[in-house]
Amino acid sequence: MMRKSIFDVFEDVSPQKQDTNIQTLYDYEKHYMELVKRYKDEINFIENLLKNYRDEQINFFEKQMPAIYQKLTVERIDSDMKKLWLKRLEENMSRSFSISEQLITNYTTKKISEFKEAVNEKLHGM
Repeated sequence: MMRKSIFDVFEDVSPQKQDTNIQTLYDYEKHYMELVKRYKDEINFIENLLKNYRDEQINFFEKQMPAIYQKLTVERIDSDMKKLWLKRLEENMSRSFSISEQLITNYTTKKISEFKEAVNEKLHGM
């Protein structure tokens, strides 16, 4: 038995009463939603990547950096040396976060491009 979708109600309209503009919009929406369903794993994956990236950044700057600063202070590390180490650590971590962001952005852009191609194929195949 074939499952009905929420759009099936529109397929029962007689051809004489169909508005071609509405039908085109309906067809587009139907194909678009099918593609969203097909790409849902990739969408969730990207969402998780972005969430983890943001959480890692927040954790580093709000928790780890202050803890490292405190540890260096407790260990009585020379003030100039502490500043130098912390500056290098922050620069390196910022560079690492930037690279991670670029990788996520490139992956997302690639998936969006694939999605748009699939939408265009569906639309031109109608």
